[in-house]
Amino acid sequence: MRRFVVAVLAAPFLIVPFSSPAAAACARVPSDFNGDGYGDVAIGAPRAHDPVYDVNWQGVVHVAYGSAAGVGKGAQANASFRGSTAGLPRFRFTGSERLGESLASGYFDGDCYADLAVSAASGSDMLVLYGSAAGLTVDRSAGFDRTAIQPEGEYGSGFSSDITTGDFDGDGFDDIAAGAPWTDANAGAFGVLYGSATGITNAGAQWIDQDSASVPGAAEADDGFGTALAAGDFNGDGRDDLAVGAPGEALGTLYGAGGLIVFPGTAAGLGTAGSTWWDQDSAGVPGGAEYLDRFGVSLTAGDTTGDGREELFVGVPSESIGTKDSAGMLQIFRGAASGLVAGSAYNQDDAQIPGDAEAGDQFGGSLGLADLNRDGRLDLAVGAPGEWAGTVDGNGAINVLFSTTAGPTPAGSVYIDQNSAGVPGDNEDLDAFGWSLGRVANAYGGDTLSVSANDEKVTYSREGAVTLLPGAPAGQARPAGYFFSGANFPAGAAAEANFGAGLS
Repeated sequence: MRRFVVAVLAAPFLIVPFSSPAAAACARVPSDFNGDGYGDVAIGAPRAHDPVYDVNWQGVVHVAYGSAAGVGKGAQANASFRGSTAGLPRFRFTGSERLGESLASGYFDGDCYADLAVSAASGSDMLVLYGSAAGLTVDRSAGFDRTAIQPEGEYGSGFSSDITTGDFDGDGFDDIAAGAPWTDANAGAFGVLYGSATGITNAGAQWIDQDSASVPGAAEADDGFGTALAAGDFNGDGRDDLAVGAPGEALGTLYGAGGLIVFPGTAAGLGTAGSTWWDQDSAGVPGGAEYLDRFGVSLTAGDTTGDGREELFVGVPSESIGTKDSAGMLQIFRGAASGLVAGSAYNQDDAQIPGDAEAGDQFGGSLGLADLNRDGRLDLAVGAPGEWAGTVDGNGAINVLFSTTAGPTPAGSVYIDQNSAGVPGDNEDLDAFGWSLGRVANAYGGDTLSVSANDEKVTYSREGAVTLLPGAPAGQARPAGYFFSGANFPAGAAAEANFGAGLS
């Protein structure tokens, strides 16, 4: 089972008319499902039990709507969706689907309401919910699986275990890329479904693996190609490109060293010609490939420099720092007119990054972007869900690297755990704070970071929780955070639910 869930975010929050002729002229705030200008929060609890069908690990998706008063504080009530919710595609999501393990929002049909793609990877399936003035509804909801792309395709691929969205063909409609890392003895693959005036369709859909024409390498057992995905316009041509992680890739005798492939966006959609391979032995990449590094297990992308090209951030949480196994590392690739350029790497033993690299920290296990100092540039949050605090085992933490015109820098970076000032709760064994990260735009006066503690005990064991951490201008104290659990939503709290495993 893939452990880390990454929230992929594309651009700083700006309320401007969207210029594409295919789209309505309106503000497009990330994850604004009801179009009121405030970002909303979708939270997956993939191991939640469904009492209607008496199914374990069926999963629930919870939604809290933003407002001037705060997230979940406005007139629109919080909502919950599960496989047995009336109006969803009948019998499509009623098994042990792990609904909500990965979530990604986008504007799939060109209107003024953000839509949501929801993983159901145990069934190799995916749910699409459309936004409206009333928020996300079951109206027009649709299910897609591998057979929507390949009619002869088999189940068991893990299709949608990670999801990202981007406009790969530049037509003004967001598209969906969904990883399928369990395909063909875990060699892996991914599928692409395109947006249109009517939403996501299977017209022009693509299924790509490492045996596809012009794709570097070859499909091999346990490569895990498609484990993590990140969409971003790396060369500034107006079309999103796609980075796809293969953390199980063997490099010679280095089993599980890992790598990734970047696919270019074109007017015809995502291309395989011109796709490029990166690993830690590639020219310019700091460090070196090693056994079980699992380079590419977490990814995110966004423009952190303000130059109109997006950077790619790669987590290597299993990287050893000296003798410290799985202490973890972050790799940064800079966007350029020619595509990605290898850049810098950081770990918790770097002098300007608070904390210390320790065995099992898994620094880089999750990655998220949000403008947390309110200067107009996205900052980088790096999760270390295995971090220890004193004698507390695996409470988890995050480090925030603030961006300059050169992108995120360790100078002035901050460390946050559940004992930090303004963070609700306390450090406890195995909370895994920082398991997944997301961005809430225009919340509490600007960007806010959502942070899950995937295994937090609130009322029940491994129930899970999410904390919203508002940003603040440099030099000002960060406002107190806000704590959410299943108890804040109609579906309620549940043991072992892993509330927060997916965030959008």
